[in-house]
Amino acid sequence: MPENITFRAHLIGSINDFSDACSMGLIVRPTILVELIVTLSRFKEEGAKLIPEVYLCNDINQLLKLLPNHGLIHIGEAQATEDSIKEILKKCAPLAIGGWCIFIEGNGDLFKYGLFRDSLNPLALPIDEILLSTHSEEVKVVRVYQTAGDCVEIRNYRGNIHNIFLSHKKESSPSPTKFLSELVDAICEKVNESQKETIKTFLSKSLREALTTSHGTLVAVSNTSTTPKFLSDGVHLREPIDFAEEIYQVSQNKLQPVVLTSQSLLLKGMLNCDGVVVFSRNAKLLSYNCFIASSMEKVKPSFGGARMRAFETLCKKLGRGIYAVFIQSQDGWTDFRRNKHD
Repeated sequence: MPENITFRAHLIGSINDFSDACSMGLIVRPTILVELIVTLSRFKEEGAKLIPEVYLCNDINQLLKLLPNHGLIHIGEAQATEDSIKEILKKCAPLAIGGWCIFIEGNGDLFKYGLFRDSLNPLALPIDEILLSTHSEEVKVVRVYQTAGDCVEIRNYRGNIHNIFLSHKKESSPSPTKFLSELVDAICEKVNESQKETIKTFLSKSLREALTTSHGTLVAVSNTSTTPKFLSDGVHLREPIDFAEEIYQVSQNKLQPVVLTSQSLLLKGMLNCDGVVVFSRNAKLLSYNCFIASSMEKVKPSFGGARMRAFETLCKKLGRGIYAVFIQSQDGWTDFRRNKHD
């Protein structure tokens, strides 16, 4: 007789301790979490890939007290079973864009679900940092989010984090998002210390949102205030986008926050172009759509192998015009190199 082999039982067993630590009752029982994890890992609607943020909670109104000037839309109710998860995502995931996140509230035999957002202030901390860094027993919440192809992160209000690999990745593999903070550190290395945390918060938020929809990208951080000559084949901004200056102007009420939102959208577009996006170490965006010539050919980093060759070629330039290099593959996995002698 044929024997079915499934990872479901193993996965349920592996997250039992996480579920128990949440102390949130049926809303985070292992079968619900597994259904969410597996569904989100490859979620599509009408052929389009969707990557919503999902928050499980016992009381959405209590959660929203942490988010001033929030928005809330109730969508519906469903039985508190794993069979309801696909229905909830089908109705909500296409709307979970532009700062909107999905909530599923469980307190009894029903799930109440819908969407919520924060103030949409571009300088505000990301929602996940606000909700998951308090470690408060009053607001119990779990975030479930696809961080890369076949990888879903579950994180609770107590600081427990699991990266669930639904692939052949080894358990020792780094988190797909590990290197984003190192890239932001490199971009902000020479900005004024009094501004640094605000700028890093903004760029982290903007880059994370942009990379979510990217089909793979390369980012280089220049050693100087200009784009290196070996990246001359590209689009060079006559006036670089000075994020540090613009954030300062917004903080002094000399610019409207919508300006920063607009710049985030530009950054998203540039990261979705072929080639390399170039920053300076004082948070200026210098160029995009840049290509680099290897010893054998001009490497146009549009797809997997070519992008990785371009990344390795850029890494050889560390300390010689390049301070740091970041790559995100088409399936969302990242790598980062930096000149450690500078």
